[in-house]
Amino acid sequence: MRPLRLEIEGFTSFRDRTEIDFTDADLFVLSGPMGAGKSSIIDAMGFALYGAISRFHNLSLVAPVISQGLQEARVRLVFRLGEAEYAATRVVRRNTRTGGASTPEARLTRGEELLAETAEDVTRQVTYLLGLSFDQFNRCVVLPQGEFAELLHARPSDRQELLVRLLDIGLYRRIGEAARERARLATTLGNNLSQRLENELAKVTEEAYQEQAQRVALLGDLLARLEGNEEALKGLRKDAAEHRAACQAAEQIIAALRAVKAPAGIRDFGERLRLGQEAAAAARREARDANDALSLLQTQRAELPERALVEGYITRYGERETLLTAIAVGEARLRQVQASLATATKAVEVAEGGALAAEEKSKALERAHSAYHASRELKAGDICPVCGEKLTAAPKLSEPPGLKQANNALKIAQNELKKRREEEQVARVNCGRAEEQIGRDRQRLQDADKQLAGMVTADECRELLRAIDEAEAGLVAARTRDRTAREASVAADEALATLESEDQGAWLRFNAARDAVAAHGAPAAGPSVAASWDTLSAWAASKAVEQETAGNAARELEESALAGAAGLEQRQVDACGEAGVAMTPRGPQNAVLEAKAHAEKELEYIDLRLAERVSVERDLNAQAETSRVAGSLGLHLNSTHFERWYLEEAMTRLVEGATARLGELSDGQYSLGLNKAKTDFVVVDHINANEERPVRTLSGGETFLASLALALALGDDIANLAAHSSARLDALFLDEGFGALDQNTLETVASAIEELGARGRMVGIVTHVAELADRIPVQFRVTKNGAASQVERVESR
Repeated sequence: MRPLRLEIEGFTSFRDRTEIDFTDADLFVLSGPMGAGKSSIIDAMGFALYGAISRFHNLSLVAPVISQGLQEARVRLVFRLGEAEYAATRVVRRNTRTGGASTPEARLTRGEELLAETAEDVTRQVTYLLGLSFDQFNRCVVLPQGEFAELLHARPSDRQELLVRLLDIGLYRRIGEAARERARLATTLGNNLSQRLENELAKVTEEAYQEQAQRVALLGDLLARLEGNEEALKGLRKDAAEHRAACQAAEQIIAALRAVKAPAGIRDFGERLRLGQEAAAAARREARDANDALSLLQTQRAELPERALVEGYITRYGERETLLTAIAVGEARLRQVQASLATATKAVEVAEGGALAAEEKSKALERAHSAYHASRELKAGDICPVCGEKLTAAPKLSEPPGLKQANNALKIAQNELKKRREEEQVARVNCGRAEEQIGRDRQRLQDADKQLAGMVTADECRELLRAIDEAEAGLVAARTRDRTAREASVAADEALATLESEDQGAWLRFNAARDAVAAHGAPAAGPSVAASWDTLSAWAASKAVEQETAGNAARELEESALAGAAGLEQRQVDACGEAGVAMTPRGPQNAVLEAKAHAEKELEYIDLRLAERVSVERDLNAQAETSRVAGSLGLHLNSTHFERWYLEEAMTRLVEGATARLGELSDGQYSLGLNKAKTDFVVVDHINANEERPVRTLSGGETFLASLALALALGDDIANLAAHSSARLDALFLDEGFGALDQNTLETVASAIEELGARGRMVGIVTHVAELADRIPVQFRVTKNGAASQVERVESR
């Protein structure tokens, strides 16, 4: 069975109509992220054929296949079985009343012929056509997630039932019954023929035939001799033609051999390739060393604190030193302003004494000259304080002597006092400010001491900063070295790739030249392309000489064969004349043949009856042989041990194929075998002294390899093992199981799958492993946009 086209709509996450064309896809992959709907494509093929999903515990459950929010799911699979093309279609609809679903539409067609039109009949016909039940289909054709090892771990009775169904061993029972019936019929026919010989043909003898037959015999002998001579003639002519062809072939070989010439400069190429390989290896080593050095410096820098943190501590220590200096300067300034305040206070006291003395002197003069002072304030109309009379005019008295000087001295003293008091106030304000500043600086110093309490010292911070500077400078240099080394490595690898490409091209040219003369025994390739060219050129020169000798010998043999043919033709003409046969333009053999035919007509009647007797005797012998062979076959196939023997042989063949596969997949570590009863598998561990142990002791990855080997072997050998070709496993689908494999095992498995796909069997795998998907020539990329999945076919190479 080989899928050709799958059409799905409303099926699980494939809400919209989706058509997947498997034409010419011998090896393909269903790739995409987990949950995109890859396994749903495999489920859809199994559902179209059998109406069930293996992942559902209840195989009759169909409602979950309908996309959420839709009322109907439609699946159609077109597949080829033998030379015929079939189409299996199923439609599932929801029951809005019960919430369940059913399959009201199902049909199976072969071309235009309708084979089944109900869900049960489609399943029954598919099971008959494929020779597999749904469970067997999932074990041998589709290996779903989590069930990959089921065939390996199946119970012996289940596995025996599967092989009986696949191999159709019941056919041999039917063959035995048919053989025994054939023997009985042959015995009856033989008895009838014996009665004819004893009655109807009893008097038919050769005496009447001999007299007329003598002439026929004579001519027959002559014809036989001529025919023998004709064969000899043909042989001679054939020899001549073969020798001529050999001579021409030798000339062609000589031309091909002389065309073998080593390309110019091929001998220097090996040295250039070696130097390129050494340069690339050295560049890669330098890149690794540079990267290691960078990693070491990065680790060392990571062990140091952050620059900002250390610089912050250094800044705080600097601020503390600045505060200490500021406090010292402030205290010195405070002492200065305190001294200035004391001087200013003393000066105020002196100025106050001078001002008081001047004021006393001025007041004494005012008291001594009170009239003068009183008159200064009076004007016309005021009452005189002395006489009590009203003044008619302002009094005009002469200034007392010394009064002006006393007033001036008082003003000077008062100004001096004001000045000194202002100076004292300035000094007092400066003193207060200095004290406040010192107080603030001392508080800040106290805060700084609290922040730096328990921290490293300033010298230690400066040492750390120096180490950070050195580490970061080293990192800059290391990064430069790493970048330079990586660039040099890339350049060296590119140069090596160019040389390797040239080497590959040189090998291709060598192989082409060798292939042109390989049929003539060309030597095998040597360790290098230059050495290979030297060996091939020397061989071609020597071989050309051999072919020249062979060509000359063939030319001489041709001339000898032509001369022998001419002599034999003349002897044939002479023999016909001696037998009295007239020659005809068509040659001696035709002349004797016509004469013999004329003589045979004379014997026609007798010959007819005698031929009838011979025919009856021949038929009698044939029926006796048929009765013997058919009876013996029926006896052997009637044996109760035949089926058991055949199953043991099938298991042995299956294990042999699986062992070869498992050996490739496990690098020779494991092979499969059978237990003593030949009913179950065991694994042979070649690393552990060929120890045999149950297959269930294998790890998950080892179980995957063993199961894959068994599945591939079953797919390869089932057509050879089966009694007839009804169970053709032309397709194999592997659903996931690759994620647990390491890189080497994945590479081996991928190579095995590619080889299997190249043998004409369809192999489809489902995986989200990008390394494996990129190896497959045809990819069906499954994506999911929201709740809907889509499929895109991509030819990767």
